[in-house]
Amino acid sequence: MNKNALGVQYSNEPSKDSFWHLDPAYTLAPTRALVLLCSFFVGVASGAAEESLAIRPALLGTGPKSLINVLSSERLIKHGQKDGAVSFTFFVSRWGNGGGVLTYEGTPNSDVLSQELIDQIGRAKFIPAVYHGETVSALVNGTLVFAISPDGKPHLRIFLNQDRERLARGEDFISPQLLFPMNRKFKWFDFGKYRIRSGMVAAKINVDENGKLLAADVVREYPAGAGFGNSVLSRIYDADLSPPFLKGRPVTASTIWMIPFRASGLKHWAAQ
Repeated sequence: MNKNALGVQYSNEPSKDSFWHLDPAYTLAPTRALVLLCSFFVGVASGAAEESLAIRPALLGTGPKSLINVLSSERLIKHGQKDGAVSFTFFVSRWGNGGGVLTYEGTPNSDVLSQELIDQIGRAKFIPAVYHGETVSALVNGTLVFAISPDGKPHLRIFLNQDRERLARGEDFISPQLLFPMNRKFKWFDFGKYRIRSGMVAAKINVDENGKLLAADVVREYPAGAGFGNSVLSRIYDADLSPPFLKGRPVTASTIWMIPFRASGLKHWAAQ
């Protein structure tokens, strides 16, 4: 086993269900800490959405159709889900619809949690991203956490970041999102020439409060040496990004940005 820049253990060959193998310390203690420390999906959605910001990320919202309200703790318990967490990437359209979800980086025995997200995300409504006054589509990264408290009550939390240290602290942080303004044509990362079914790039990015990418570096790619990392670095500076948000305000920050690739028809990311 090796340890990456996230402080997370991974094997030389990722398993079918996970890109990173999470440190056991992440599986239980921080999960319960997240339950106690953070309900950011209410605070950020209500705070940032009300401000006139030039660039704003897609948000979860707080209504009956928000993602947190279409997911079911009761269903998770019925199907045997215990404490767990899973990372995900999905697409939010300019109309606030979600889809195209990929799940990965799950804690052990998080398959039920992952499947609940995949099954229900199409029912949810989101607050779309904004780019200089225009409602735009966005590619969003996040983490879904489920925990059962000592008194037996289930708790679901959604974080719009995948930064292990920030998650452990329960920070109200939203990672930069890839935006798709109508009048700009971003050329997607050139994964098509790699004749494999799926892969992943983990990039460390530094983005300022205006959404400008200041620096980017590949932390790890899978399959190793396939060229995914170079493809990301060659085009990422042309991308339109939302700024990082901390406590509802845009900030300059560094974070890990996961970029999964999969062939059409695959719902779970899987090593081939």
